[in-house]
Amino acid sequence: MTAPRLQSVLGTLLLRAGETVPVQRLVDCIWEDRPPADPSNQVAVCVSLLRRKLAQAGAARDLIVTEAPGYRLRTHAVRLDTRRVTQLGKEAAERRAAGENEAAVGLLGEALSLWRGPLLAGISRQLWQSDVRAWEEKRVALRDMRTRIQLELGQYEHLISELSGFVQEHPLFERPRAQLMTALYHSGRQADALRVFRETRDLLKGELAVAPGAELRQLHRDILHGALPPVRPNAARQEGAATPQRSAAPTPFPVSGPAVPGAPGVRTAPRAAAAPARAAEASTAPTAVTPPASPCLLPGDTGEFVGREAEIAAIQRSLAPGTGPVPVVGVVGAGGTGKSTLAVHVAHRLRPAFTSGQLYIDLRGTAARPVPPGEALARLLRELGLPASSIPDGVEQRAERYRALLADRRVLVVLDDVAGTEQIRPLLPGTGSCGVLITSRARVGVVPTANVVELGMFSEGQAVELLTRLAGAGRTGAEPEAAKELVGRCGRLPLAVGIVGAKLAAKPHWSLARAVARLADERRRLDELSHDKLAVRASFRPSYEGVGPAARLLLRELALLALSESAEWVAAPILGLPSARTENLLEELVDARLIELMDTDRFGQLRYRMHDLVRLYAVEQGRVEGSGAGSGAGAAGVAMGALASAPGALHSAGHPAAGRRAVAAAVARAPLTSAVRAYHAACRGEFTAARGGAGLSRGTGPAAMANGAPSLRRYETERVRPTARSVPPAESGVDLYPLEPAAACPCLVGVRGHPDHGD
Repeated sequence: MTAPRLQSVLGTLLLRAGETVPVQRLVDCIWEDRPPADPSNQVAVCVSLLRRKLAQAGAARDLIVTEAPGYRLRTHAVRLDTRRVTQLGKEAAERRAAGENEAAVGLLGEALSLWRGPLLAGISRQLWQSDVRAWEEKRVALRDMRTRIQLELGQYEHLISELSGFVQEHPLFERPRAQLMTALYHSGRQADALRVFRETRDLLKGELAVAPGAELRQLHRDILHGALPPVRPNAARQEGAATPQRSAAPTPFPVSGPAVPGAPGVRTAPRAAAAPARAAEASTAPTAVTPPASPCLLPGDTGEFVGREAEIAAIQRSLAPGTGPVPVVGVVGAGGTGKSTLAVHVAHRLRPAFTSGQLYIDLRGTAARPVPPGEALARLLRELGLPASSIPDGVEQRAERYRALLADRRVLVVLDDVAGTEQIRPLLPGTGSCGVLITSRARVGVVPTANVVELGMFSEGQAVELLTRLAGAGRTGAEPEAAKELVGRCGRLPLAVGIVGAKLAAKPHWSLARAVARLADERRRLDELSHDKLAVRASFRPSYEGVGPAARLLLRELALLALSESAEWVAAPILGLPSARTENLLEELVDARLIELMDTDRFGQLRYRMHDLVRLYAVEQGRVEGSGAGSGAGAAGVAMGALASAPGALHSAGHPAAGRRAVAAAVARAPLTSAVRAYHAACRGEFTAARGGAGLSRGTGPAAMANGAPSLRRYETERVRPTARSVPPAESGVDLYPLEPAAACPCLVGVRGHPDHGD
């Protein structure tokens, strides 16, 4: 089958055998960024031709079925090499765990023989790259397992030519070089083994600016001194019919993700024999335990990763292994900014530098029950090859054993979704040969010595690029302005953009303009920003529920103001709390990534900003929780806070003392509307105190106003900042619109001459 389009369709369906492949993904694979005018019909034609050709070759007519939103290749009636490789890998791991090493070697050899070169060789498609890499890693893992078993069996000379070729194919992988050195040494070729080390050292220094790992250096020293012992055979083979105790379940080889390079070790008890001498020998012999396993536990890398070049470079620099303290990098940011995606992506890039393995664990820091340190250590110890029966009970003892297994090894530890430093402190390795990559929503979740990498929103260009990767270049190219508006309505939040892109990919009949229209209604926007198991609302929920009731109330009231950004004084009158208490609540919201600390303005005021989607979530929570939300009391508090500064403002501007006293009296007893009208009159020199009014709204009494009242200088700062969006009357209940802080100080029109705030 030589037609490029048919190759593209068949290759994509084979890579996702048994799964429904959306039409848009097939379009992107066939034409990449230059689709025809009607790509869906063209894909249908390609599928029809493909069905005909496959039927001519003897395949079933229903091998490819139409299934919304695309097509699916059925797997029940075909023989797939990928499925066979997966099955052989699982069987080999089981045979190895049972001590049947020769059988395991045969099974692994059969699996490796199914490769006839790189996956889908000769057909280059950008969308296939992550799958091609994953299958190449699977091949490396299977070959590594077979080589380790063959070394244990003493098949040194047989391995030399094979390992020499593999080293040329993967020059930066240290383990095959160590295996080649071992095979050469035990074949009587000590000089050649030392030459391989020198070549490795020069290559790593030139390419990565790092030295060989501790294992390779120790191997070099042993060869120099002629002290390298034979590779210890598997204990089960040594004892013949011994019954092994499996340290862990056989390592699976999943079709869709990277393989785990190497199976856990086997621990066996010496077999009791009839002869007393043999029994005595067995009773005094040490229990054979294999060296720690070198697992790769990383989730699969995404094929749609975009941007973050500066952050990637910073992480790679910080995680260069050395001889000093263990390097730690913390990736922090709000929910939905892509912290986990970035960490996994960088970890895959760093695999050649961390040759002893890559550990990964989701610590569920934002869940109701984060993973306790002891439980996390037990999981990691099992992955490192320690039998469950040998894992200590106490957290400190587990941490000691964990550090001992990682000592001087090149292991990257990825701790995802960290709750706090107490959760991860026992999980940190003890030597600088390892590296640790942490993700957390707040800086308090990382250790003090960590290099912190902050993740914010995408730039517009990055957001459009992600949308293009997911929805297709043809669609964003046809509607470039709609693409920009679409990512703008997502607030350039990576999670939101990814959800919209995935929905567009699943709905090829949607235009981008239609997606924009569906996001136009703010009351429905969070409903629209959900797809499959992903939802922006779910990403915000842990942060919101993690703060106290007062902080949640403050967030809801700030959301009703709809300010693009504001100073601390704006928050103070909302709840009628002292400034110090308000500052603590704002810091609580900052730590939870519900608001963002921007900068300090020219008057020394801290500025805060709330993301548009967080604002919508907070308004929504106000409708659900009711109390204090949607009443407009917070908005009135801000207005009255500004109003309370009027006497001082009038004094500084030279207004008569009688007018200042009258304004102060009105502020102390008048309802909001009357006081504002009195303000207008005072500024025109026609003030008459309002009488008999009702009391002020909650949080707007004299004490509260004194807490948060802005000075004239502070009003100036608020005036030059972006003005607030109007608060809908149905949600506020306050008869003053638009309700900006400045709107409550119309006297300043006369004081400073700001006609835009005069009425």
